[in-house]
Amino acid sequence: MDLEGIKADLDDTGYCIVEGAMPAEEADRMADRYFELHKQHFPNQQSYQSLQGLLNYDQMCWSWALHPQILELACHYLGRNMRFAEACSKWVMPGAEAGSVHADDLGLSEPFPSNMWLFQTMWMLTDFTENNGSTLMVPFSHRLRCNPNMIPTNECLIPAVGRRGSVLLWHGALWHASGANTTSSQHRIGLNLAYIPFWLNHAVGGWPPVSLEVFQRMPRLLQELNQHRVTAS
Repeated sequence: MDLEGIKADLDDTGYCIVEGAMPAEEADRMADRYFELHKQHFPNQQSYQSLQGLLNYDQMCWSWALHPQILELACHYLGRNMRFAEACSKWVMPGAEAGSVHADDLGLSEPFPSNMWLFQTMWMLTDFTENNGSTLMVPFSHRLRCNPNMIPTNECLIPAVGRRGSVLLWHGALWHASGANTTSSQHRIGLNLAYIPFWLNHAVGGWPPVSLEVFQRMPRLLQELNQHRVTAS
């Protein structure tokens, strides 16, 4: 990864796409696994699904939560004592409508802090296209330091497209939304891994805690990043 180029993009437009960050074969394996997990947890087959608490359900995402260059970027923006926030997989099925445009404000008051308080990553486990529900981004909107006060026009919404194995990185203040899946047969799924600074209470995000049994099996570094959100139940 070109870390300096990524930082420049994140500072300027608020997001960046890195192609080929994960081997395509690994993306395929993870997509197959997470499709099955979603079917177990969402019996009603809603067309947009977000499976939270993924660290508890599957270890395949653990190594990607610890990706060295991603952690280096997270530390750059959030500080050396930054923490892991949440892992979830997001499935956009054919026919799913677009989501609402929002910033990940985590309950913070406006104007938002000038420093980043949420570093978001979306690992593309399938291709993300303009038609199958790729994440829609509003470039430069993180500079406004507020939630959307209008509905952005289609010209402002830029699809974050990429082949499976790519990773989308963005500033938590950036306005974004899940795109509509207008295809008849293409399923889009991604792995969303997020990081926060030490001063932000993880509970504001409504993220599920890590179970003690899972925590005890984690590698040391992942334990350090998640020790603030462990539950015995």
